[in-house]
Amino acid sequence: MNIDGECAISVVERGAGMQDFPEEAGARGVRVDLRGQPLLQGLKTASADELDRAAQVLCLHKTESGAGGVIAAGDLFVVLSGVVSLESPVPGRDSVLIDILEPGSVLWNLMETGDAPLRLRAETLAVVARVAGDTVRALVGCDTVLALRLLDVVSRHSRRLLDNVLVTRDRSAAARIASYLNDRIEAREEPQPVVTLPVCKQRIARLLGLTAPSFSRALRKLADDGLLFGSGRKVRILDRPRLATLAAR
Repeated sequence: MNIDGECAISVVERGAGMQDFPEEAGARGVRVDLRGQPLLQGLKTASADELDRAAQVLCLHKTESGAGGVIAAGDLFVVLSGVVSLESPVPGRDSVLIDILEPGSVLWNLMETGDAPLRLRAETLAVVARVAGDTVRALVGCDTVLALRLLDVVSRHSRRLLDNVLVTRDRSAAARIASYLNDRIEAREEPQPVVTLPVCKQRIARLLGLTAPSFSRALRKLADDGLLFGSGRKVRILDRPRLATLAAR
């Protein structure tokens, strides 16, 4: 850091460590403008410039195999469009679905995961910006606003993962679904209680630790009880107080 309080950044070579990610033809080296993202708002000019300059665009394609890019410790990701899932592969069985990330979601991975690396998988054609961990760590060391903002990202993501664990632990299918829907309404402050599922119901079921048939039965029961009405990926909440009560169980 120089005497002005600005950062002296060692630039990481663009493209380093990117070979694990499938890229759309012509996407290699393409820059993406991050300046419109909330993450960069209010940062030092030098920090915002460096994040924008160092960001590389990843065009991730939906795959049936579950293959995706390995996330190195310290890497920063911002979902610009599409939907991606965060998974941890398990040898000999289906990977564990940890979270579903939508446009605007920020992921900063601080964990060395060893033999169980975290991976991104495209649920739809998705565009994700990645900033290498070395660049992020250098910036965090000299921009307090960025450090606090990323700490909040990690804290909120950790709470969400903990909530996911608690939701799927010793709770009925109906309570798990109610909790998921209630959380989405609260997080998005929807003026009308309509929830659009980011992915198909089978993937939501897996996120909640349910089979697709048990998820469908529970959703139908909630509809029969007058709590909601579902059509495709749209779920209209008809009785928010009762849904919140069920979610709290």
